[in-house]
Formats: sequence, C-alpha cells, structure tokens
Amino acid sequence: MRDLITGIVLAGGRGSRLGGADKGLVEYQGRPLVAHVTAALRPQVSRIIIIANRHLDDYAPYGDQVLPDNLADYAGPLAGIHTGLTATITPYALIVACDMPQLPSNVSELMLTALTKRNANLCITRDANGLQPFPMLIEVSMCEKTLERAANEHQAVMKWLDAQIVEVISLDENAKVLNINTRGDLQDC
Repeated sequence: MRDLITGIVLAGGRGSRLGGADKGLVEYQGRPLVAHVTAALRPQVSRIIIIANRHLDDYAPYGDQVLPDNLADYAGPLAGIHTGLTATITPYALIVACDMPQLPSNVSELMLTALTKRNANLCITRDANGLQPFPMLIEVSMCEKTLERAANEHQAVMKWLDAQIVEVISLDENAKVLNINTRGDLQDC
C-alpha cells in the first residue's frame, strides 16, 4: 500500500503565529517538528516531499526531496499541495502539515480504504475538534488541475474542499490531530 502513496509535508508558511519562526524547524520534545512528522509518515509512504520556502537545506535530512512553492509570496497551503503533486509519481499523496507531530500510524491505510470504497477524490479526517483539512489523502490525477486554479486564486483550503468529492473518516472519539500553531500550543503538549 505504501508504494501507492507519496507523503507531502507542508512547511512553506511564514510562521506568523510563531513570531516568524520557520514552524517545521521549531523544537518539540528535543527535535524539530518536521522530524516528528516525517518519522510518523515514513512507514506509511514510498517517499517524502517537503515543501518549504525558507531553510531548504535544513529540511533536506528529513525528506527525499525539498521544493519551494511554484507560486511566489507564500501563496498558501494549496500552492504547496500543488507543488508537491507536480513532483509526485504515485497515484496518491498524503498531505500533512509540518506542525502535526502526532500523526496516527495507520492514517494512510484508513484514508486509502475509505477513499477507494467511496469513489472520492480525496479524504480528510474528523477528530474531537471537528473536520481537519490535514492529513489529507488525494488521488493525484483527479485534483492537480483544480488545485492549480485554486492556488492561483489564493483560495482557502476549506473553500477548495467544498468543491471536491470528499470522504471523511472519523478518528477515535478521544483522539485529536495535534496541530501546533503558537508557542502556547508547544507548552500545552
């Protein structure tokens, strides 16, 4: 199954809620966030592409390929997803954010099973906090063109999702996808 999936880690943001810090390189439990994310992702995918707009050399040890966004000026997550998809040769891509250090170890399997059963283009999760755009499993051939248009228009991820055939899987009712956005989030973990 992992041979069908490329992992794409989105690390191209400005880190504005972290005072401009490059979020994927912020330390969490003694290692950069990206190290946690890629360690959880590696057993689930055939290769890892990291999308980063700064410090590309610092990200290199964690992925098989590190790319900047195809669009300039921090165009947002859809631009990062589109960039990753253009370098993906597998039929599916599992997209995660660089600030998700506790990615479930079976999320790609759960998502691929749901996506293929329901004949959807992509799959996202619902956790104790509601719908989560990431992790997101995408059927690459179905989404690449619509993503390019949405990224150029600087659409929000959830707005783009509204126009797709989406399957949603529920994580355990007590589980939540940990997403670190602020220094306070780091301290709360």
